[in-house]
This record gives sequence, structure tokens and C-alpha cells, in this order.
Amino acid sequence: MKLIGITGTIGVGKSTLLQCISDLGGRTIDADAVVHSLYAADREMIRRMVERWGSGIVGEQGDLDRQAVARIVFRQPEQLKWLNELIHPAVRARLIEVAGQSPEKPLFCAVPLLYEAGWQDDFASVICVWCDSRRQLSRLRRRGWSKGEIDRRLGSQWSAESKADLADLVVVNVGSRRILSEQCREFMARPEFSLQLTSKRHDGEV
Repeated sequence: MKLIGITGTIGVGKSTLLQCISDLGGRTIDADAVVHSLYAADREMIRRMVERWGSGIVGEQGDLDRQAVARIVFRQPEQLKWLNELIHPAVRARLIEVAGQSPEKPLFCAVPLLYEAGWQDDFASVICVWCDSRRQLSRLRRRGWSKGEIDRRLGSQWSAESKADLADLVVVNVGSRRILSEQCREFMARPEFSLQLTSKRHDGEV
């Protein structure tokens, strides 16, 4: 069973790289998507969050309001620490479970907080996605986030340089989707990834 980690700060293109890997035939999973599925299915987890933060974090149907949670945790580091301690074990268990379903094939896992969580030893290799701060800020603003929101979220993570320094491979994502896909094709041809590539390609800007 081999897990390959994909990490980096917000807005650098981790999800886009994960999609490129999938297009080339790789097995992929996104830790953020796992978190969202837990929020939808794990009622005990939601109960504990409501117990801590009140009913204002859920909607009329009992669904978690992730924006309400974000407003709490990205303004109060101790609350973010509590939330991570609540959800990280379940996310880690899910990644390992999925990897074990086809142990002969590597599983590429997008994990934004891989180093912050101390999970690096779980992965055979770690790929860090990087882009310059101007492009990163532009991408994050397209999400509708204010400068203050961006700064708070970036402040909750390790710096891009710290992650790049520790990673086994750094993918620079400053161009088109086609260029990113070609970089992906190149590193996935390495023996450590043990993957037969398909020929799908995508053009356009990331």
C-alpha cells in the first residue's frame, strides 16, 4: 500500500493537480472532500460541534453551515486546534482505508495540512504544489474571500516555503492547465509512482 501526499498552501492548485493525476489514470482522494462527507454523515461529530459552538452553526435542516464554522475557527486558533483534533483521526483513517482497497496501486492524496498534522510519515512521497503570491491572491479573491479572510486562513498554515523545503517534489503551478498536466505526466512516469499513463489532456488556464 503506497500513499503519495499532495500538499501546499491554499489557492496554489492542489485540486487541479489531483484532477490531472486522475485524468492520467491515477487513484486520487481529496482530504477536504472527506471532511465534507464526514460533516454530512457523522451526526455525532456535528453534535459535538454544536455542543461547543451552539446551534448557530447548523441550518434549519440540521446541516452544518461550514461558513459559520470557518468564521469561528479562523479567528480563534484554539478553536481551530480543537476542530482539527476532532476530525483529523477520521480523515486519516479514511485515507488509509481507501488506499487498502487497491494496495497494489498508489493513492494520491490531497492533504492541505499534511505537515501541520504531522502525517508525513504516512506517505511514501510528498508533492508540494507552489505558485507565486500574486497568482495565489488572485485565485483566492475569485472565491469571494476578503483580504482579511485570506490572511487569517494563510496564517493558520505553514508557509509555502516551509512545505516546499520538506517535500520530495515541488510542482510549480504558474501557467496553464496543459502545462500543469505535462508536469504531472513527467513525474508520474518515475518508477516510484508505478503507473501506466493514459493520454487525456486539458487546455486552458488553471
